[in-house]
Amino acid sequence: MHDPGSSLPRVLVVYEGDDAARRELIEAIALVGAPITDPSEKFDALVYRLTSAETQPLRALLEAHQPATVVLADQPDRALIDTLTSLPVQSVLLSPHAPAQVAVALGVALARHRECAHLGGEVERLQQTLTSRKLIERAKGALMKRFRWTEPEAFRRLQRAAMNQRVSMAELARQILDGRDVSL
Repeated sequence: MHDPGSSLPRVLVVYEGDDAARRELIEAIALVGAPITDPSEKFDALVYRLTSAETQPLRALLEAHQPATVVLADQPDRALIDTLTSLPVQSVLLSPHAPAQVAVALGVALARHRECAHLGGEVERLQQTLTSRKLIERAKGALMKRFRWTEPEAFRRLQRAAMNQRVSMAELARQILDGRDVSL
């Protein structure tokens, strides 16, 4: 995926058919300021012309590279559109698609792709926080039961021991729940 702090996103264009239309499309992508690459290199975005209902090559590229994706479809076939909506595609343009439209769609696809990646990282961080809190709550309950401490006392002891041992509260909670002898 493209890192906003690095160089421009590299775009792979898969466009079989009319060479003049392909060149025009590449010029439009240049409007976004993105260099075109070939399939053997790493790429951040994909502009893919789908000429049939066969989506397996597209699916393989998406799974392997997870790029921001614009699909150019020749026909508004309902089954094809349903298939495309099940894929991680940010935009679908139906023919006729003007190069300027493709450039705009690519810019939007790149922005949405970055946003999804950021949200994915945020979800992962929140899941880790929830897991840690659950561990801490379970350890706190075990301490309350074992030592007959109140909830605030068990939390303070757990917090202080984690600071003294220079480990996270979640790690200390894991040790307690694993039955290790922990100095509190």
